[in-house]
Amino acid sequence: GYRSGANVGPASSWANLHRRGERTGLHNHCGGAHAHHISTVYYLDKPQGSSNLEFEDPLHLVRSLSPYHHYNDHSAYEEYPAEQFDFVLFPSWLRHRTQKHKGVDNWFKPVYNIRVPDNPSDSRGQSCSLKGLGDFSNLIFIL
Repeated sequence: GYRSGANVGPASSWANLHRRGERTGLHNHCGGAHAHHISTVYYLDKPQGSSNLEFEDPLHLVRSLSPYHHYNDHSAYEEYPAEQFDFVLFPSWLRHRTQKHKGVDNWFKPVYNIRVPDNPSDSRGQSCSLKGLGDFSNLIFIL
């Protein structure tokens, strides 16, 4: 675990703009010099026809290569149908994407990355890891 007294706070932030027909491709927010640990999306609004967030199963490749006959590409992603004012937190290493925006109005979503330093005096944080992965369904938190 992390030591008490860590200076937890936003490491970066921006807003995504989706116009009709646009989407965000599969990606994560982990690695590199930034070493983010927690990523967030805030649904300030959720216009009709706006896209949902989808998370990739971290074991997608393992499951697709095993003799699990009910598994297919559609079950590689878990859709999160966000509502207005949802604040979604998830591990930065978890790959995710959005569906195509079908709404008429442009749609903005604020996004934040949070860094938790390993040492309270270390502002760089530690690199992302799969430590304590556990059950995939327990990785996403809604406030």
